[in-house]
Amino acid sequence: MMIDRTAFHRTFENSPVFQKHMVSALSSRIFDIITRFQKLAFEPLDVRMENLLYSRFHEVNSMSINTTHSQIAQELGTTREVASRMLKELERYGRITLSRGSISLRDKEALGRMCQLAEILERWYIRRPSRTTNRQSL
Repeated sequence: MMIDRTAFHRTFENSPVFQKHMVSALSSRIFDIITRFQKLAFEPLDVRMENLLYSRFHEVNSMSINTTHSQIAQELGTTREVASRMLKELERYGRITLSRGSISLRDKEALGRMCQLAEILERWYIRRPSRTTNRQSL
């Protein structure tokens, strides 16, 4: 839905409810962008791969998902070759089975444990005081 600039400004200026909605929507978008950037910058690719697969299997509530190595690579922000190598590694570990255009889950518990470990490490990293903070307090 498109709204012209003048009508938008008029509505924004005259409606506290609309203001609150717009600020909330923009805040949510910014938070999503920052979270995605943080994961790309600081979370290892193998952890992101396992989290992505675990969430995909959970979303469809199935032991198989229809996706390609290229689609996974695009979501993870890497190349298809790297994604394929990592998927093959997960297959060697017995967590998944690869087929043309689909991935089947073989060991949900192992995949889930890796995701839980990643969450614990992420919480530890977020709560950990930075080194600059420690220096300033001395």
